[in-house]
Amino acid sequence: MRLEIFPTFQIQISLDEFHSVDLVHGYYQIRFRSKATFPYQLHVYCEPSTVGGGDNRPCVVNAAGISKTVKVAFSEQSCELNDIFKCTLNIHKRVDKLESVLVELQVELWYLDPEMLPRLEDYQFVSKRTLNILLKPDRSTHCHRPIFFEYFSFSAVSISVHASMIGVVASRKKAGPDPPLGEKLKVYHREVCFKMLSSCLSLQNFIKRHSTLLCSPLCIEPLNVGREETFLKAELEESSQPWLQLQEHVNTLNNRLSLLFTQMLQLFGNSYELREVMLEEFDQQRMKRLSEAFLFSEGTVQSLLQPSPNPNTKYFEIIKKNGYLLRMKTLPVHVEHVDADSTNITMIFEQRYLPSSSSIDSTFELPPIIPTVISPSNSSMNFCEESDSPLIRTSKGGQNSINRRSSGSNFAFCLPSTCTGDKEEAYGIPESEDIIKSDFLVVNNDRLTKRRMTDPGSTQIKIEIEEVTNPLNKKSPKQSICYSPGLSPVAGFGPKAKSTSNISNGEEEMDKVIQCQSPSPSTSSESFEMEQQFQKSPIKFPTPRRAAISERSNSYSTDRIMEQLDKDFVAFVHQKELCKQKLYQTGFRGCFYSDMSYISDHIPYFSNATKDAIEQRRFVDSHLIVFVHGLEGTSEDLSAYRNFLRISLPAAHLTFLMSEVNQTETWTDVKGMAQNLLEEIQKHVSKMPRPPTKISFLAHSLGGLIVRTLCGLDGMKVFIPRLHTLLTLNSPHVGLMYNQRAANWGIAILQWWKQSVSIEQLTMKDAANFRDSFLYKLSGNGAFGMFRNVLLVGTMQDLYVPGHSALIEVCKGALSDMTSQGGIYMELLSNINESILASPKHTTLVKYIVNHNVPRSQQISGRAVHIAAVDDDSFIEKLLTISASKYFR
Repeated sequence: MRLEIFPTFQIQISLDEFHSVDLVHGYYQIRFRSKATFPYQLHVYCEPSTVGGGDNRPCVVNAAGISKTVKVAFSEQSCELNDIFKCTLNIHKRVDKLESVLVELQVELWYLDPEMLPRLEDYQFVSKRTLNILLKPDRSTHCHRPIFFEYFSFSAVSISVHASMIGVVASRKKAGPDPPLGEKLKVYHREVCFKMLSSCLSLQNFIKRHSTLLCSPLCIEPLNVGREETFLKAELEESSQPWLQLQEHVNTLNNRLSLLFTQMLQLFGNSYELREVMLEEFDQQRMKRLSEAFLFSEGTVQSLLQPSPNPNTKYFEIIKKNGYLLRMKTLPVHVEHVDADSTNITMIFEQRYLPSSSSIDSTFELPPIIPTVISPSNSSMNFCEESDSPLIRTSKGGQNSINRRSSGSNFAFCLPSTCTGDKEEAYGIPESEDIIKSDFLVVNNDRLTKRRMTDPGSTQIKIEIEEVTNPLNKKSPKQSICYSPGLSPVAGFGPKAKSTSNISNGEEEMDKVIQCQSPSPSTSSESFEMEQQFQKSPIKFPTPRRAAISERSNSYSTDRIMEQLDKDFVAFVHQKELCKQKLYQTGFRGCFYSDMSYISDHIPYFSNATKDAIEQRRFVDSHLIVFVHGLEGTSEDLSAYRNFLRISLPAAHLTFLMSEVNQTETWTDVKGMAQNLLEEIQKHVSKMPRPPTKISFLAHSLGGLIVRTLCGLDGMKVFIPRLHTLLTLNSPHVGLMYNQRAANWGIAILQWWKQSVSIEQLTMKDAANFRDSFLYKLSGNGAFGMFRNVLLVGTMQDLYVPGHSALIEVCKGALSDMTSQGGIYMELLSNINESILASPKHTTLVKYIVNHNVPRSQQISGRAVHIAAVDDDSFIEKLLTISASKYFR
């Protein structure tokens, strides 16, 4: 008998808010539709309750959802939409088993001139993003997140997504009398029932985890997947008409699943509190992925007196060869080219040089990494994708000891558990002295606490290394309080728990701590009674057979749990541990940002905390940030940095000056360009209501030398006490010497063609004596020591500006050069480093060595890598959000 399965999924997409960050005035709309390459038809319709009066209302046109029209009048404006669309996806393709489906939606931004009437046909397309929603048949998907558009129309729309499988249609190819029960029918029955029951459990868990956000408590009967699945199997085997029995089971589960999803939407569909909780959870998951392959180490500025060639290129090679980034899974609600994945992630190594050795912990030494081994002995550990298990240890006194761990070196896998008041486990696992109630597998055993040497804003980091152990071999006494994956009434759940998982797989964080307590009679009498279907399971369990079924369900459902193991995640962590072990063996003494429990002081984009900070920042002193472009650049080259600084630091009163005075002058003398910039700054400051208390610079390429020259001008003396941070991107601080031969030829041709004074100065050919050259004199003006923070970004892939010049480091060519040029190069480095050491502001120097994810074919000319620092939005967000933005506070 040939059987076919046709699942049906439903997605509720809520367009909640539209956020203008850097948009021109006008009318805007958000539209979304399925991509043309998507193989299934997506039925979209607008929720009637969101449709208001008048012409300005959401609608669906040609299977595309269209939001309300919003009018943008100024920057940093947020407009409420609250447009709800429901999308139904029927999989008509014949499938042998229920599998995940990736829904590809195209989210678009449309614009209309404010002088025109807002008619649908007159809007112009501006930008688009591809939104991927992963639909799993055995669990629901829930997310609230912003979707950013390109930097030239920098804005975002906040969306909420609730999705689940709501039904399955099982049919057979040929009609006729039922054949006897065969193995194929058993497999189909087992597949369908388990996936549908697991999906019900996922929805139930979601409701229970967030039930404290509701006005009244809920009373939900726990769902035992293993027991119900075993009972359904027994009914099928005893039935004389197995095909009709399968259809009956499917119809019953369809009604149950559809009702549960509908009730979830009724409870939480318009909950602002839930949006905040989901946004915080999503933000932590996204930041974890964004911080992957971002390493850091610390030292003192005194170490600059003994320069040596940078070994970081070999670290990048180790990470590439290891390949752990290729195993990184994307978010369930993923935006291409915006969220970090294996195709766009940039590797960064951060070296901090702090002004005083007093902040350095001399006893700090990283312990060896013990990699996780994937073997049959531990392959049955289950990683909970829905944050169903916290990392809880029960002390001898009966109190829960909660270890909030940083991931990577310390991570956990857990099996579902439930309160001891209910003897039936979540998936039918027998209650035993050999099984710990909150089972977890932890890696590493030595605990080490280290004081972060980051200046400003030191925090505490705990790095825990534990041996791989099998918790199933441990014994633990029964406790009265434990964690349950949503199978028992919830009490004391706080939405502000921080994520510590390395890559939180699924829609929730792995370490959400929930305390389960058995409900008292008074509590249940006062609790809110939901629909009868919520209170009573549609599938009844006859009493005479219940004990026998319970016995048979144990081993059967334990195997089902093993099937739920996320082997991809285990492989990812295992491979990362091997990578870290190799790094330490080659001399690396630092940490991964992704191993930190949270990103310091990061506020989720467009959260309530962000809005409160924006309201309060008018009372804060202003901070002027001047953006200086490079050779043949424009004032908009660095607009992406301006935008991400604006949303990353909502509490800071930042004002921006996009320098444009030298847009046509970059081939002339650098001193003249510095004088032009000074006059531009003076003019801008004179127009400000109050003079800024801090002035920072962000410069690309040649702009870095213009800023350093500016600091030596007499007219700049009045601003020197206010200088705060200097960030340079691929700036040739020690010239263009010791570059690759092909690059030297290109520079020579360019110099001959343009007759450029600035190129002569960069190659130290502007004077007969090296010590009379522009670069040599510039190295002695002490510009770096005038700033509180100096951040240097460079890459060894750049063929325009050598990485050693951008990072002010020794290169092998200079060490082996016995001519006067080699000596002059070392003097340049010494002069610059000494100015940092002698800084009256106790300058903190930070170097970011970058390895851009640029195709090899585009690395030949070197230009793609040189401009990637200003063109790659993913890199810019990673650099600023994870690390650099704190130096602009």
